[in-house]
Amino acid sequence: MIETLNIINISKFKVNINFRKNEIKNYSKLKLYSNKKSKVYILHDGPPYANGEIHLGHCINKILKDLILRSKYLFGYYTPFIMGWDCHGIPIEMEVKKYTKTNNIIDFKKECVKFSNYYVNKQKKIFNKLAIFNLSGYYKTTDPKIEEKEIKILHYLIKKKKVFLKKKKNNWCIKCKSTISYHEFDNRKVLGISFVINNLTVRIKNIKNFFFLKKIYSIKNSFSFINPLTNIYVYVKKKKRKKIFYKLNKNVKKIMLINDYEIIKLLKKKKFKFKIFTNYIKVCWRHKTFLISKKKRQFILKLDNKLKKKIKRLINNSLVSYPKNAKKNLIKIINDRKEWIISRQRHWGVPMCLFKKKKKFFFKNSKKIYKKVLKNIKKKGIIYWDKEKISKNKKIKKLKDTLDVWFDSGLTHTTVLNRKENPYSANMYVEGYDQYRGWFNSSIITSVLLNNKLPFKEIFVHGFALDKKGKKMSKSVNNVIKPSYIINKYGVDILRLYISVRNLKKDIKFSENDFINTKRLYLKFRNTIKFLINNTYKIKKKKIKLLELDKYFYIKSKIIFSKIIHEIEKYNFHIVIKILENFFIKDLSNTYFEILKDRIYILKKDSESRISAQIVLRYIGKKFSKIFFIFTPFLFHEIYRYFNINICKKIKKSKLSKKKIYIKWNRIFKIRKNILKKINNKDKSFLKKIDIVLNLKEKEYKILRKYKKELKFIFSVRKVNMKLKIKNTFKISLNENIIKCKRCWRYFKKINKICKTCNKIIKGYNVERKYI
Repeated sequence: MIETLNIINISKFKVNINFRKNEIKNYSKLKLYSNKKSKVYILHDGPPYANGEIHLGHCINKILKDLILRSKYLFGYYTPFIMGWDCHGIPIEMEVKKYTKTNNIIDFKKECVKFSNYYVNKQKKIFNKLAIFNLSGYYKTTDPKIEEKEIKILHYLIKKKKVFLKKKKNNWCIKCKSTISYHEFDNRKVLGISFVINNLTVRIKNIKNFFFLKKIYSIKNSFSFINPLTNIYVYVKKKKRKKIFYKLNKNVKKIMLINDYEIIKLLKKKKFKFKIFTNYIKVCWRHKTFLISKKKRQFILKLDNKLKKKIKRLINNSLVSYPKNAKKNLIKIINDRKEWIISRQRHWGVPMCLFKKKKKFFFKNSKKIYKKVLKNIKKKGIIYWDKEKISKNKKIKKLKDTLDVWFDSGLTHTTVLNRKENPYSANMYVEGYDQYRGWFNSSIITSVLLNNKLPFKEIFVHGFALDKKGKKMSKSVNNVIKPSYIINKYGVDILRLYISVRNLKKDIKFSENDFINTKRLYLKFRNTIKFLINNTYKIKKKKIKLLELDKYFYIKSKIIFSKIIHEIEKYNFHIVIKILENFFIKDLSNTYFEILKDRIYILKKDSESRISAQIVLRYIGKKFSKIFFIFTPFLFHEIYRYFNINICKKIKKSKLSKKKIYIKWNRIFKIRKNILKKINNKDKSFLKKIDIVLNLKEKEYKILRKYKKELKFIFSVRKVNMKLKIKNTFKISLNENIIKCKRCWRYFKKINKICKTCNKIIKGYNVERKYI
């Protein structure tokens, strides 16, 4: 009897396959590029550092950016994406110094270029696997054109007196052997010590400093005392100053080796009177070593109140932020900043390309020299600065300072965007919350200074990647999950879906168990899609009136789709997946499809009742497949041809009012849900055997009376009887003297192998449904 049923299986689309193998096979066929459109949307890529392998934090960042750009493409925008890398700075310099012994600065810089290029190519390979849409190019901060433009901007800011030279105390890391920028330190809780000597109260913020105390400056009288830790004299000198301050000796490198509690033990042993307090000190975010103050001549970009007020006004009036509190965080961090030291005493960085003559950087004939320098840097890169002797005049001194890497990346709104080859401004920046004081900060300051506007219209700040316990992933703790491991085991679509399901405005926990759950969800989506494909195959085109049940799901699908579009517009991708999950699994697979199977499989192929269902199934398949274009590009590639999808066609919200039929059927499904919940038996074969007597109040009775003959299909039972009563109740009965039809698998009291309905259909008679 199976051969007489309409069970079609499109074998090419399978629910459970080796997803990664399938992705590798289909990668070259993916639709990853689009034609240019009149409307352009630019999401500017903040450059990750090119000094190591990518981690799951990078995957969150790049996948989120791709979700946004794919959704913007569906809204009718052209979305070219240029991927970038930050390739200068001390992390690369320090890594190269580990294996390069050369003293030649040009050879050293060439090694730095090789090192950064190696990791750019390594990271690029993984990023490309993520199926990034409209990836139209790459940029590196070592590109000569970018370096030349950056130096030009620096010279412009010096001329406009926005940047000036000043000798001042700087945060200095003893391990980096360099000035540490505002972005490169963290605050760490430490023990401080206070003690009284000759009626002078001394508070030392870090107890370790007590070990290396050299001098104390005070407004009181001069005297000296013996340091109980070292038995060396400490001199207290009188100085006109409001606060007490002190100097340390030069052995600061040894400080980190000393345990605070060992110092406390030693002081107690010597019977020295002191008090301990907790305090926060600055530490290098790379080495976790505390910072010392060192006086150095530096180039400073002043952040005056006028600039801060302008930035605050622009953020409040013209910026859309996700989450909403991102605005407050940006304003607070910029307000807390007094200045920006943009010069560094490092080898690997963009040289400031400045000459000095009689304390001036721009002097007679300097324009000609700078023009020559910039022209050659544009052609040959920054190595030209060290390679060539630019001026023979001994009075003209060449500065060796390099620029802060945050100045490099902070200027990409002008050095990468808004140029001939890429003549666009950014609509959006997307990075983790560590960039409040990093890339967001430097980009805002430079853009307002140069262009009197913010570098972006929208900003999305996402969370970090954590392990299953909510701890930061670290090699030393052995809790790192490599993206390559996830991709090889589960595939790119499941990694993308895993990230999409999470609220990306918060930190994201990664665990093997959650990946297994995400795979289950992915399989459920595929299972629903398979039903849609199989049952809309070779659909007979007829102008027919939809059955009420089909009309209800047609309206519901439009309402659900509009909700999805609304959440996509707000970048609430996790809510989109939740809506999609509920609709595909609860509404379609568990409800609509279960009711439909009898009609789809049993009735004649060209029956109007069957075609009514197929029209709605095809509409749902075609409409919702576009959503998978955003989240799971490989799955979309598998299914788009079955529904003849034109991905270039703009998606829109449907303007819908909830019609009477929709409200009525919502009530019917509410009754159905309550009854099936009380029956509490998920065995489908059991439900098909039972009879239900519905005792209904007048309101419910009037709603269901119309569908009396077809209610058994709604409740998936053998028979339904209705009675008008004062209270809503129901009774079920199981009749054991019933026979199963071998074709439709429904149960009847008296049949000969197959039921009357199936007998009619086999003989060629047309059987139709009225409502369900």
